[in-house]
Amino acid sequence: MQITASVQLKNGTYISEKNISRISAKSGNETFSAKNENQGYIFRNITSNAGINGHHKTLRALIISTLVMFGNDFNIYINKT
Repeated sequence: MQITASVQLKNGTYISEKNISRISAKSGNETFSAKNENQGYIFRNITSNAGINGHHKTLRALIISTLVMFGNDFNIYINKT
């Protein structure tokens, strides 16, 4: 038997390359910003440049994977300004 999951992101229309500079992940006092690198999309720590959760082919895949892997530890934001 196969088990599958379906994930829907509220306000998913804001998840795009034009908003990448406004997308961040926060855990405690650490902040990570979304980056598009040669290997794909990744969240990088703004102070140490360490990445979390590896590279992903799409920005949407990065966000979903981060929420699935670290949902209890990370919150993801799209800043309005």
